[in-house]
Amino acid sequence: TTKEGFEIMFGTNYLGHFYLVKLLLDTLKATPGSRVVSLSSLMHEFGCLDWKGSLQNKYSSLKDRVFSSRYNDSKLALVLLTLELRHRLKGTGVRAVAVSPGAVASDIWRSFPSWYKRLVLDPASALAFLSNEQGCIPSVFAATQAELPLENEEDETDVLYFHPYWSPSPRLLMPFEVMGPYHGFTRARPRLPANARAV
Repeated sequence: TTKEGFEIMFGTNYLGHFYLVKLLLDTLKATPGSRVVSLSSLMHEFGCLDWKGSLQNKYSSLKDRVFSSRYNDSKLALVLLTLELRHRLKGTGVRAVAVSPGAVASDIWRSFPSWYKRLVLDPASALAFLSNEQGCIPSVFAATQAELPLENEEDETDVLYFHPYWSPSPRLLMPFEVMGPYHGFTRARPRLPANARAV
């Protein structure tokens, strides 16, 4: 756990980022063209809104959930933070963007069992994973692109979200957000819970 008693992965991936943004809000508002770029993941699609479980590592009620993990929940939380910032910072000039690096052959996999890495991750990495350099492109684009697309004002759940793969439609994430083809950055529509704005 964190020193505050929160589950370590959720605390590292989300709570620290949330708190930093909170501390910087006045500076962001006072800085023309400022942006908040949140590093999410395609795994946000498998996250859930059980904040108590995420904060306290109490997942007994979720044992039957496919792909349930604190990682997925933290990445969903980052997309929801981006969505909420879109609304709270409206009219301030601050933009909020979420990005996915895609499936990257980085050391994020270091804690997986060696047999799993050898039998699953190494072959997948050789076939389809991106390099660290390729995976960072959506973040760099979101942070530095002179003009970003605007959200649809009539859709309160529209959030700026980019991933590194080509896809035929912003609403069609799978399988393109996993398997490519690599494009550098593509706007997509993240999958959010139906009650995303009520959280």
